[in-house]
Amino acid sequence: MNSSPALRARIDQQKNESANGIVFQPEMPRVESVVTKLAKGHALFELNEPCLGEPDLIQIVPVELMTQEERQNFELPEAPAGWPEAGSRAMQRMLIMDEASLVSPWVVIQNGLYRYHAAAGAAISVQIMIAEYLACKVSWD
Repeated sequence: MNSSPALRARIDQQKNESANGIVFQPEMPRVESVVTKLAKGHALFELNEPCLGEPDLIQIVPVELMTQEERQNFELPEAPAGWPEAGSRAMQRMLIMDEASLVSPWVVIQNGLYRYHAAAGAAISVQIMIAEYLACKVSWD
């Protein structure tokens, strides 16, 4: 921090102190940019779907601010509307799933830290959970 006064100033600008403690307001355009890049990568890798344009929907919500219904809907994404593209990772995963699981499973990168779910149907949809704290959903119609 001492070697970067500009970074220090940006952090101080986002900090709000109150009787309840310190709260930081994130720079949402930067957060949305990172989440969108992650979602584009997952859509391409899992679904073989290049999402070149801007997404039609970006939702980024701390889990503790979600209602129980919102959390359940997030945790149990809809079943795929059809078969994924032949040769895609999603197709490979679908072929090895057991019959008890009709919903594509979450791909867990690091337990408790990062997982995602990608699905193609009427829309390309990618859901990401970061540190079991931040729920993100990005979709392209």
